Amino acid sequence: MGLLDNDEQVISNTYNKIKETICQNLFWDDILGSYSATGIETESIAFVTEMQIAIDNAGNAPAKRMQQHVGREIYRLDCSKLCKYDAIGWLRKVSQLSLSPKPILVIENITEIPQEDEVHDNPKYVENLLVLSWKNPANQFTDNRPGQNNEQFSINPHDYTVFLTWKPEDKEKLNNVWCASDGLAWIGNFADYKQKFTDDYKQTDLSELQKLCV
Repeated sequence: MGLLDNDEQVISNTYNKIKETICQNLFWDDILGSYSATGIETESIAFVTEMQIAIDNAGNAPAKRMQQHVGREIYRLDCSKLCKYDAIGWLRKVSQLSLSPKPILVIENITEIPQEDEVHDNPKYVENLLVLSWKNPANQFTDNRPGQNNEQFSINPHDYTVFLTWKPEDKEKLNNVWCASDGLAWIGNFADYKQKFTDDYKQTDLSELQKLCV
């Protein structure tokens, strides 16, 4: 009887592990498939680390739809560390990236843009560049860095997957840079969103989950 119990437990554990892996795949495919900039309350390092693992494992994922994310690169920018011209310089580099596979941009600490002084840009200018511009169907920017001759460059937001993040302890500052009417996508607290996503599939039979993997 004990051996049978152990066998049943092994089967149950394996069954649940497969379901958990598929749910993780479906979750990250949903996250990575966003077509607009998305606001996420999270510790960015942990978020990026988990996302990178999902991308690295995409080629062998049970959910075949994850294969579209193989090889995607993540490009991060920490708003709290920006100095003068950093925001426009970063966007210029973004405009020059290869768009295949689709780049992932993580713009971190959007509530922590430094105040203006001799070494920092006006925060509203930075906010317009790094947060609000993603709501537009297309953007034309001017590279105002010294030596760049005010050259023009363009960015189509739909060519990128963009995440705008802030730390949970900074959420009260969010109203300073975020307005619901801007039309940007919203996840809110990452851990809560992920838990709800997983819970929605928890009672789904494995055979039904597997149908979603194609």
